[in-house]
Amino acid sequence: MDHVTEAVLDALNQARDLAEVPIRELELDASLFDDLGFTSLQIVDVALCIEDVLKLDEFPMQAWLDAQPELGPSAYTVRSLVRQCEVLLEQRTA
Repeated sequence: MDHVTEAVLDALNQARDLAEVPIRELELDASLFDDLGFTSLQIVDVALCIEDVLKLDEFPMQAWLDAQPELGPSAYTVRSLVRQCEVLLEQRTA
């Protein structure tokens, strides 16, 4: 497992603790809403935890959410969240 994936999984675990979301196994294809049980308000905690874990100034959660419907079945998954973080980190180092 690569660094970004581990960091996102860590951030999701932190956010679940803050939001008191029941613990379920985190899988890359798990939906943040359907499988993991996050609400739209709890996604704010996810963004804050990602910012903290990956040392990002800001995670564009609304832009990520708005782009998800174009992904079809992989929308709102842990994998798509990891990919967004990879893109942000690539942009930061470019």
